[in-house]
Amino acid sequence: FWLKPFCFTSESVRALRAAEVVWERSVALAMAVARAGSLLERLGARHPVILAPMFGASGPDLQVAVANAGGCAFFPGGSLPGAALRAGLKAAREQLSPSAPPLGVNLWAPAMVQDSRSWSGAQVEAAAEAARRQALTLKELQAPPAAAAPSTPAEAKALFEEQVEVVVEQGATVVSIHFGWFEPHQVRRLLDAGVYLIGNATNVAEARALEQGGACAIIAQGAEAGGHRG
Repeated sequence: FWLKPFCFTSESVRALRAAEVVWERSVALAMAVARAGSLLERLGARHPVILAPMFGASGPDLQVAVANAGGCAFFPGGSLPGAALRAGLKAAREQLSPSAPPLGVNLWAPAMVQDSRSWSGAQVEAAAEAARRQALTLKELQAPPAAAAPSTPAEAKALFEEQVEVVVEQGATVVSIHFGWFEPHQVRRLLDAGVYLIGNATNVAEARALEQGGACAIIAQGAEAGGHRG
């Protein structure tokens, strides 16, 4: 017998292609959710929402709101002195509900700090202008003035060591880091304390270095992220 050929109209072809795209995206989303499940479980989050630290622009109220809603929020440690980091973490944790996921902590690696004494005149002027604009913005938002950042690599390393100790002392269970990575002795200190370490990579080479350096998870950050990479 003869089979009658089935002819597709242009409209049916477009509909099939659209359905195929929807199916592929649904499968990709399902696979992503499955992969994220173990991470969410480790972070203690009920929803696949992670609040970036946003140092200088995010306060405890936002972090607490996200955590109490079941998301994972990161406290912006940035370049805060140890005492300020300790006080900020305590203030935020006092507002967390019993069912909230643990509050993560984000730090900045000291490698990002350059000796300002070697800056050119243009760099000094640019830094002063940025500080002036930041001060105006903080005043407009009725936020406290920015803490003085370390100005030399030595100061940055000393501050970072202090922050690591505060993180361990405060019992943080999740710590992320930007603009670099921990020293080997700091990795051991944090992992021995049960801290889940998250690094940030902007390319494959950085991701491999983080994996070899002891990262438990890696953030893949592209040019689309908040105005900077690192």
